[in-house]
Amino acid sequence: MSLLSRATVLAGVLIASIISFSFADAQPANNLETYKEALKHQEAGLLIQYGKALDSLLNSFKQKGDIEKYLVLEAEKKRFDEENTVRPPSEAEEAFRAAVKVYNKASVDLLKKYILALDGLIKNLMMADRIEEAKEAKVEKERAVSQYETAETMLHKTKPVNESKNVSGDPNVFTNPETDAEDQTHEDATVEPATPSVKEGGPISVNLGGDVKLEMVWIRPGGFMMGSPNSEKGRDKGEGPVHRVMFRKGFWMGKYEVTQEQWEQVMGNNPNNFKRPQNPVELVSWSDCQDFVAKLNQRAEVKRQARNAKFRLPTEAEWEYACRAGTSTRFYSGDSESDLNRVAWYLENSGKDAHHVGQKPPNRFGLFDMLGNVQEWCQDRLGDYPEGLVTDPTGAPEGSSYICRGGNFASEDFITRSATRNYGPSGARFPGLGLRLVLSPE
Repeated sequence: MSLLSRATVLAGVLIASIISFSFADAQPANNLETYKEALKHQEAGLLIQYGKALDSLLNSFKQKGDIEKYLVLEAEKKRFDEENTVRPPSEAEEAFRAAVKVYNKASVDLLKKYILALDGLIKNLMMADRIEEAKEAKVEKERAVSQYETAETMLHKTKPVNESKNVSGDPNVFTNPETDAEDQTHEDATVEPATPSVKEGGPISVNLGGDVKLEMVWIRPGGFMMGSPNSEKGRDKGEGPVHRVMFRKGFWMGKYEVTQEQWEQVMGNNPNNFKRPQNPVELVSWSDCQDFVAKLNQRAEVKRQARNAKFRLPTEAEWEYACRAGTSTRFYSGDSESDLNRVAWYLENSGKDAHHVGQKPPNRFGLFDMLGNVQEWCQDRLGDYPEGLVTDPTGAPEGSSYICRGGNFASEDFITRSATRNYGPSGARFPGLGLRLVLSPE
């Protein structure tokens, strides 16, 4: 039985009785014996909770006469009983380290299952138009994700020095945060010509010359559900089927849309009718954007600052992953039009004109204007979504139309959703159509 299947089966009981994991006592104690005892109890507690959840569901299916589900879950309970007998840690140091790792890995794995279960539950509730229950489930998912990150941090901290930091190759992992302190860059860190290196895990700033800078935000590798459910207001059929997307590597994305002054610094021209340096550039085609990226990557000072990394347009999947920033609502700020109004310049509040970048609040990843202001070209050609899990997708292999995302200052709310897909030919230039860059490690 797959990890995802198990998680889906457990969703009902897990959300009905919210499991509160506590990691406060998992910090290493000064006394080794005290820590061993705490470890033994906490490991047992986690496994017992999972076992009780299985027992509860088995009893429920038996009473309802749902034999098929009962038999499937009975097999899972048998596997669990055979593989997860709790044993006291050995007195030997190596055995003790292994026990610590087992406990922390069990915490991470259980939370992964729980988050996936909540993902499925939220989708089902939304499709059934049970909005209030879906909102409660989303709040619980946020709490679970926070505890997942805490648990994964503990897993990193208890690894031997010579062990890989790659926690799991499991394609069903909700996210893979890079939590070690040595992998983090200070919030205001920048990369200037005098420091010719780019470090994954933090924000960077690339000087284009003339003190014109591109600020980039690190987007962690992970996964999300791409597209929109049938129940979403304003949905188009091209936004389905909803499918899971995984990214094996992180990337940097522009903190803001490319501005007029950034475009002019690289290209030597400003295509906008109204010249406002800090407004997003408009009236640029997909082909124009490719020229911009090529010239940017050829500049010696940019090469020096972005060593082993290349600028490009984001893929459509990267764009939606970065836009949603862990959310599954219509907009990254919520489901209502008032939620959109808070974070985006669109038809109802823009005065039908673009605005200085960064004036509205960012999303959870620290990206501004992902919805509204100007629509943003993506690298992909237009194509149908696949079914099932896909890894690092790059869009359709052929076609004459290219994707653009996010809506603009003249868009109605249903066009300014996280899942909305728009497109145009490679030579199309329109007001309200611009770009945002990705910088990807080679």
